Amino acid sequence: MFNNPLEQFEIIPLFCTLCGWSNLVEVWLIAEILFIFLIFTLIQNYSFSNPSNLHIFWEKVILFLENILITNGSKYNQHHLPLIFIIFMPLFFSNLGGMIPYNFTITSHIFITLFFSFFCFFGLNWLAIQRHKKRYLNLFLPEGTPISLMPLLVFIELLSYFSRVLSLAIRLFANMMSGHTLLKILSTFLYSIFKSGGIFIFLNILPVFIFLLIIGMELAIACLQIYVFIVLICIYLKDTFIIGH
Repeated sequence: MFNNPLEQFEIIPLFCTLCGWSNLVEVWLIAEILFIFLIFTLIQNYSFSNPSNLHIFWEKVILFLENILITNGSKYNQHHLPLIFIIFMPLFFSNLGGMIPYNFTITSHIFITLFFSFFCFFGLNWLAIQRHKKRYLNLFLPEGTPISLMPLLVFIELLSYFSRVLSLAIRLFANMMSGHTLLKILSTFLYSIFKSGGIFIFLNILPVFIFLLIIGMELAIACLQIYVFIVLICIYLKDTFIIGH
């Protein structure tokens, strides 16, 4: 048992401090290896006439991501489905892998979620600058703005626009950490009741039922946060194409 609910998020050196190998690096590498293995499996063993259940499942996932891109994007960015898939997969393995007991939740660390959000945000803005050149600045100063309001409006738009990085990162980080912390507190409480024995064991039926419901809710939140992250990326991707249209 952990000493406190937040101990499950501590980064622990596994071999030596100098080599930099930790539980976070280990789980991150495992997630990436699973991703690469999945891609090679889907490519090498695919059969149009007789696809396996694994291929059918991931085809449905890709169609699901394509539907998100079409619904929340525009006619200009539908060919960016591989980008959405590459963003989706590490989050998928990280969020759901964190639900495995005694595993490490990568997305419960703010600098990991900031890594995802910053490089997505940087890449999308680089696309916008390459595509629109000077028209990119229209994002921060809508047409028809009175001259007297221009400085204030530009400041507000800049603040709102660049807060997207923190919004993406904090939303994912906060939900994963709070949910896992709640599960840890409840599991410790149930363990202490079972350990006490006697009549208290019979009082555990309702808390166990509630605990199972919360596990299901946390699993749903882990999937929902992936969905929200992808939807917001699609919306931001749309913004990079509609400037000046």
